[in-house]
Amino acid sequence: MALKHLFVSPKSDGADATIVQAGDWNDSHVFDAEAANEVLAGPASGVATVPDFRALVDADIPAAIARDSELHTESHDYDTHTGGVPFAEVEYDDATSDPLIDADAASDGTEDSATRKDHVHPKHHAKYTDAEAISAVEGEPTVVLSGDLSVANGKDLSLLTDGSTGALVLGAGGDVQLFRGAASRLDLASGDDFRLVSGGIELVAGKELEIFSSFGDANPLAQLTFSSLRFGAGGASGLDAVLFRGAANRLDVESGDDFRLVSGDIELAFTKVLGIFGTLGDVNPRASYEATGIKFGAGGGSAVDVSLGRAVANRLDLASGDNFRIVSGALETNTISEVGSGSGVTVDSVLLKDGLVDGIDVAARDHAAVTAADAGHTISSQAITSVAASATLSGHAELATAAEVTTGTDTARVIPVVALPVQIQDNKYVFVADTASDDDYLIAPSPAIAAYATGQMFHFTAQTVNTGASTLNVNGKGAKAILKQHDVVLGNGDIEAGQIVTVIYDGTQFQMQSQVANTPGSTDADAIHDNVAGEIVVVTEKTAPVGADEIIIEDSADSNAKKSLKLSNLEKAQTSRKFSYSITVEDPTSSEDISIAFTNRAITITEIRAVLIGSSTPSVTWTIKHHATDRNNAGNAVVTASTTTTSVTTGDDVTAFNDATIPADSYIWLEISAQSGTVTEIHITIIGTVD
Repeated sequence: MALKHLFVSPKSDGADATIVQAGDWNDSHVFDAEAANEVLAGPASGVATVPDFRALVDADIPAAIARDSELHTESHDYDTHTGGVPFAEVEYDDATSDPLIDADAASDGTEDSATRKDHVHPKHHAKYTDAEAISAVEGEPTVVLSGDLSVANGKDLSLLTDGSTGALVLGAGGDVQLFRGAASRLDLASGDDFRLVSGGIELVAGKELEIFSSFGDANPLAQLTFSSLRFGAGGASGLDAVLFRGAANRLDVESGDDFRLVSGDIELAFTKVLGIFGTLGDVNPRASYEATGIKFGAGGGSAVDVSLGRAVANRLDLASGDNFRIVSGALETNTISEVGSGSGVTVDSVLLKDGLVDGIDVAARDHAAVTAADAGHTISSQAITSVAASATLSGHAELATAAEVTTGTDTARVIPVVALPVQIQDNKYVFVADTASDDDYLIAPSPAIAAYATGQMFHFTAQTVNTGASTLNVNGKGAKAILKQHDVVLGNGDIEAGQIVTVIYDGTQFQMQSQVANTPGSTDADAIHDNVAGEIVVVTEKTAPVGADEIIIEDSADSNAKKSLKLSNLEKAQTSRKFSYSITVEDPTSSEDISIAFTNRAITITEIRAVLIGSSTPSVTWTIKHHATDRNNAGNAVVTASTTTTSVTTGDDVTAFNDATIPADSYIWLEISAQSGTVTEIHITIIGTVD
C-alpha cells in the first residue's frame, strides 16, 4: 500500500541531491514491512496516541459482531428472542437429523419447542480444522493440557522458538528449561543440572562434551573428545592441558604440560616403574623410581647407568662402579667407613687406613725433633747443617749471607729482612754503569729482568756523549729509544759522558727523567731561537734549492710539533693539492676534437661537470681523453662509455671513471661524437687532485 501527500509541491528539484527535494514530497510513500495479522490502529486502551501497527483485541470489534469469546463459551445462556422462544432464530431439527432439529413428531413438542425430550442445543459452528486449531492457540501466551499429549507413530512434535526466549519448560513451576542456545546446540538454563540416571553418553568422532564455568563463556573448563581430555582456565582462555592415550595401557600428558599431585600419593605396583623423560617419546628415561631403588641416566638412546638403592637397614648404596660427586658445597658426616675390612678409604689419592696416612703414623710423629738425610742435608730439631753454599733444599727457604746479598750472584737464597732496606736505599737492583762505547747504551742489572714492563725505572752512568737519537738495552732484552720531554728525540749532547741518566719504560720506549746536558740558555752557535733577531741571515744560503731539500715547519695539525718538509711537497701544499680545468665550446658540431690543457704534474680526476645552453631538446655526446707523449694519439678515455648531456639547468655530474689517473707531462682534450637539437654552447669543468 502506498501513501501520497494531499498537497503537491509545484517546485522543481534543486541541485543539492543530499537534501529532501520537491519530487521526494510528491512521490508515493510506502509503509515499512510489518508482522502478519497486525493493523494500523490507535492504542488498545487508555488515552489517544499516534496510530501504530498492532494485533487486534476484543475491544476493537463492535458489540454487534459476535466475538470468539462469546461463541466458544462452554455454557450458553438461553435468551428470549423472536416469538418468545430461546434462540428463536436458531433452527431446530429432529434427533435423526444432523446437526439441526427440524420437523419432528408432535409428541416431542412443537418444532419451536425447547422442551422436546430429544432436544439438543445446536452447535454454533462446525468442528475446527487443523489450521483453525493452530490459529486459535498460537496467539495464546500459555496452553495448559490437563491430559497427556500423544504423538502418533511416524509423526513429529516440533517446539518452535525464536532461539532466545522460547524454551521447553519442565517441572513444577517450570524450574528446568531446555532451549536452543546456538546453532545445532541445546542448552540448559543457568542454574539447571543434567543427570544421567543410567545408560551412557556416546560421542561421535569429532564431537566434544564440554564443561563451562559460567553460562555464555567463550571457552570451557574441560572438554572430553573421542581421543583426549582437555582442561583450561575457561572464560576467555583456551584449553592448555591435554591428557591422552599415548600408547597401549598408557596415559600421556601433552608436550609442554606438567602433572602436579597437590595431595595424596602415587602408588606403584611392585613391578611397575615411574619414569621421568627428557623428551616425549624417548626410549629411555633420565630417572626412574622402582621398588628396588632410584636409577639415573642420560635419557634418549642411553639406558640408566647410576643406581641408588637400599642394601640393608638404614643404608643407601650406589651400585658397583658408580660414583658420588658433590659439585659444590660440603659433605658433612661423623664417620667414613671402609667398605671391606682392611681396604681403607682413599681421599684425593691419599690412603687413610688403620690410623696411617699413606703408611705414615701421623699421630706418633714428633715434630719437635725431625731427622732426615737428603744428599748432604742434615735436619735435626729443624736446624739445617752441612749445607753447601750452592745447594738447595726443597720445602725450605735459605737466607743469603751479607756477602751474597752485596754481590747479588746467588738468586736462590732469600735476602734477610734486615738487609733489604739497605739494598733499596742503595738502588742495588736499578742503578748500573753503562758498558757501551757509543750512544746505544747497555746496562745489565742483577738479578736480570725477565722482560720489559711498563713503569720500570733504571739509573745508569753514561760512558759516552750522545750524538742525536740514542737507545738503551737492558739485560739484552732489546734496544729501546730514549726520548726527552715525553716524545722528543734526543739532540746532540743531550747526554754527556759520566752523566747519571734516569729513564722510565712507558711500554714502548724509555722517557728520560733526568735533565738534558744542553740546558736552556747554554751557548750553541748554530741554534735558531724564536726571539733572537738576525740569526737566519747569517746562515749560509743555498741559491739553487732542489725538491729533495728540506725546511723545518711547525705542524699546526699536530700541536705545532717541529717537522721537516721537502721543497717538492711545498707546491702541493700551496695549491691545496687541488686543480680544475674548464672549457666552453660554442655551437658544437657532432665531430669535435679540442685541446683543454697540458699538465706537468701527475693528477687524478675526481669529478667532471657538464651543462648545455640551447633549445629544442639539445643533446651532446662527449668524452675526455689524455695521453702522456702524443696529442695526435687516439688517447685514453677517462670514461670508456661516452657521456650524453641534455640538461640546460643542473647539468651532469660524472664521478665514476675508467682511467682517471693522468701522468705528468700529459695532454688533455675533449672529443664530441654526436649532437642534436639546437645547442648554443656546452661547458665542461674537470676537477681533481695533484698526486
